[in-house]
Formats: sequence, structure tokens, C-alpha cells
Amino acid sequence: MTSPDDFQLSRIYAEGWKAGSQLAPITRQPIQMANPYGDGPERARWNDGFADARKRHQAS
Repeated sequence: MTSPDDFQLSRIYAEGWKAGSQLAPITRQPIQMANPYGDGPERARWNDGFADARKRHQAS
């Protein structure tokens, strides 16, 4: 598998953000259970998006 480029990683971050935005008000589901990616930069980037969305929802 080739490593993702910056555009792909930005789309993966957005997927994580969307999931975090949708799940944050409803549940406290751990990131590990929601993340569809295996190891590597894709998983880390998705986690970043998910966590950032949850933080934003907790602050508002």
C-alpha cells in the first residue's frame, strides 16, 4: 500500500471530524472503536479529526 498524500490525509481528517461531530452529542464511544483505519498515518489523522470535533462540541 502506498503512503497517503496530504490531500488524502485531509479527507481522512474530515471523515474523523464528521464522525466526532455526529457521535459527540450522543455517546462517549471511544475513538478506537469508531476509527475504521488500521495502523499508520491514516489512523492517526482520523483520530485527530475525531478528537478535535469532540473537543469543539464539549466547549460549546
